[in-house]
Amino acid sequence: TVLDMSVVRDLYQQLEKQAVTDALTGLLNRRGLYQAVESMLLRNERADKYLVVLFMDLDGFKQINDSLGHEAGDQVLLWVAEQFKDSMRPYDVLARIGGDEFTVVIDGLDYPEQAAKIAEKLIERVSGRRQVDGVEITLGASVGIATFPDCGSNLDGL
Repeated sequence: TVLDMSVVRDLYQQLEKQAVTDALTGLLNRRGLYQAVESMLLRNERADKYLVVLFMDLDGFKQINDSLGHEAGDQVLLWVAEQFKDSMRPYDVLARIGGDEFTVVIDGLDYPEQAAKIAEKLIERVSGRRQVDGVEITLGASVGIATFPDCGSNLDGL
């Protein structure tokens, strides 16, 4: 039989997207993050601007998962992803790199100190008490900040 090439092309595109996307949140995964950041590093190097990588880890998430179950944990992760997305510019990069770890990549900053203000804003968006399945939970976030070119020349170095 003759294969319809449009079906093959669609399947290929679907597989390509799945390879770089987190299945739960729809954000980039670790592989997608690396692909996106490579071109950003080159662009910032040429533009003499700073690129900032924020490594974010949720505080209190393990307790939520353990006490309320993985479905409740997934609800929290989806909510956190939305909060981060709503706080960022459309061209910034947001990825869920595993478990309760997110990475935010912001380029084009004039001063590396701007990263601390952005990190504070993101922490505020997800920190505090909220209801999940009728139970009040407390959530927070810890952030590590690395700047390019000061802290490293590639994503692994950052």
